[in-house]
Amino acid sequence: MRVFIDESGFTGEDLANQDQPVFVLASTLADDTICTEWYRKAFAGVQAKELKHSSLAKTENGRRRILEFLRAIRASNKFTVWVVHKEFCLLSKLVDLWLESALYESGIDFYDRGANLGFCNMAWFCLRTFESEAFLTRHLARFQQMVRTRTQESYDAFWGGLYKASRSCKKETKKILSYFLLSDYKLGYDRLKDLPERTLDICQTSALQTLGHWRGQTTEEIQVVHDNSSNMAREKWIWDVITSSHFPSFRVGPADFLVEYPLRVTDTVFSDSAAHLQLQFADLVAGAAAAWARSRTTPAPRSTYVKSLENAGIGEHLIGGIWPSPHVEPVEKAPDTIGANEYIKIVAQAIIKARKDRKE
Repeated sequence: MRVFIDESGFTGEDLANQDQPVFVLASTLADDTICTEWYRKAFAGVQAKELKHSSLAKTENGRRRILEFLRAIRASNKFTVWVVHKEFCLLSKLVDLWLESALYESGIDFYDRGANLGFCNMAWFCLRTFESEAFLTRHLARFQQMVRTRTQESYDAFWGGLYKASRSCKKETKKILSYFLLSDYKLGYDRLKDLPERTLDICQTSALQTLGHWRGQTTEEIQVVHDNSSNMAREKWIWDVITSSHFPSFRVGPADFLVEYPLRVTDTVFSDSAAHLQLQFADLVAGAAAAWARSRTTPAPRSTYVKSLENAGIGEHLIGGIWPSPHVEPVEKAPDTIGANEYIKIVAQAIIKARKDRKE
């Protein structure tokens, strides 16, 4: 089975990017025959070398064709969408990299039953309510700068800003910030120096979740085909390590989104999107989903196009993502699964070993 992947809204480790607040990774396992049929139905007569959402969505005729295509694939079950709210993801990175790590050193599993996710959602909505949206945005931008530069100056700017805010903010805000400040007190600057490379890059983790979904839908081996302009092409060796057939065997994740390793990926090919309708269709779905998701990051009225995307079923391809929600229930752990901390440790050890082998 071949799975084709493309994304929209990728800004690398710049998750604080206000112009592109969401990241979407779309995939499809549609075969050549049905893709040709969809093309004839929705795009006959299009003169462009390849189909791109960014180009087609600029004109009324292009938008009409995109919507016709989405209606054609609606019930096919051959597409997936994974969506990330980048600023909320930054908050979750802060919780995972500092608060969770500090608690883990104290013998507390913050991943147990999704406590980390519950805390992220609580902090997201409460800090934006008690203070302002700008309050959280400002501090998360400093957090991003700290993680990307790893300097003492950026470290002091972020944590110093939080300490200063905790002395003048509302008491409800101060209580939330105290959890983060205690984690810094416990871990210190050494934690920053020990972070893996490209800690904030969400492309590969999104692709792994997508492959985990397809792996659960089939017993076949999987070949991954990705657009060769993707950032993943530049770090293929890391992807190959994690998707290797020699990767340890285990199951991870909650009962409603269980991922089993190895992922049964035989190989990953980075190809020109002009050579595959599947990659072009993944681009269309990713771009449409990004437009739909962006409309949910702002209180502004939704455009006619966005409303039409929803009516055409774009949200029905969603399999998951990282998105704030005021409704959080405890996550029950599935039987015979490993915890998130153990999973992270396995992945980190595999990458460290592969990097060492590459140098030798």
